[in-house]
Amino acid sequence: MNVKLYHTNDLQWGELYYDVSDNKTVLQFAWKDAQVVLFASTVARPEETVERERKRPAKTSTNAKCTRLVFRDLAVKVLSIPVFINLYS
Repeated sequence: MNVKLYHTNDLQWGELYYDVSDNKTVLQFAWKDAQVVLFASTVARPEETVERERKRPAKTSTNAKCTRLVFRDLAVKVLSIPVFINLYS
């Protein structure tokens, strides 16, 4: 939660942070897309990624400046995203 609250503007698209819960049973993730996505899993592996076609956000969307750096002038682009994000969407 600290990543989302205090570091959202410092992160680049695609950055992933994770930690194990105090009881060592749950992985807690923070991944930067247009926003910081918080996620918890008992089965996901942080190093697993998948290539997916993603649409560039509108110029008026929240944090568009950050994500537009990734897309440049492309309307869609194939990007590596964590498998657990792909399974969720």
